[in-house]
Amino acid sequence: MNTLRSFTFLVILFAVGCDFNWVTVSARIGSKVEASKLKDVVGRWCDQENGIMELRVSRKGELVAGNMSWDEQSDKFASESVAPDIRELGGNVFLFAAEEEQKAIFLLILRPDVDKIELYLPEPAMFRDAVEIGAVAGEIVPKRNEHFCVNLTADAKLESFLSAKDSRKYFQKEPLLVYDRAKLQK
Repeated sequence: MNTLRSFTFLVILFAVGCDFNWVTVSARIGSKVEASKLKDVVGRWCDQENGIMELRVSRKGELVAGNMSWDEQSDKFASESVAPDIRELGGNVFLFAAEEEQKAIFLLILRPDVDKIELYLPEPAMFRDAVEIGAVAGEIVPKRNEHFCVNLTADAKLESFLSAKDSRKYFQKEPLLVYDRAKLQK
C-alpha cells in the first residue's frame, strides 16, 4: 500500500464502521501549523515499505504530500496529491482527516529527530477512561463484539487535554506510520 493510501484507507475504514475500537473528534481543533514551521519537512520521505512520498509547502502555505505509483491498467505512472490538515495544540502536532466535516479521526505526529516522522493513533481505552472520569467530554458508542467508538467533543477542555505535556500517554505506544527522510546519493 503506498504512503498516501495508508492514511486514506484508515479514513475509509472509519467511515464504514469496521469492527475495532476507534476515537473520533466532533470537529477539528487547534490552529493550523504556520508555513514557516512546515518548511523543515519539505523533501522526500520513505515509509516502512520503501514507498516514497514528497512533501512541499504550497503558495497558500499548506503542506502538500504527493507520490507516484504504477497503474497496471493504463500502463503508466499515476500521481496523487493530498493536503493533510496539520494542526497544533500547545507543543503537540496532529493530523486530522474526515470524510465529512463533523467527525474527524486524528493522529499525533512526533519528530524524534529531523530525519524521522512518526504518526500515532489514539489509544481508544485511554480516551474511553478519560471520558468516563470526566477529563474530556464525549460519548462512548458500543459496537459489535465488545468493540466501541469514543466520540470526543471538540471544546476548550479537549484542547487543554491534548495540549498537555503528558498527553502522549493517550496514544498508542507503537507508531502506525513511520517516515524516514530519503537520502539521495549525489
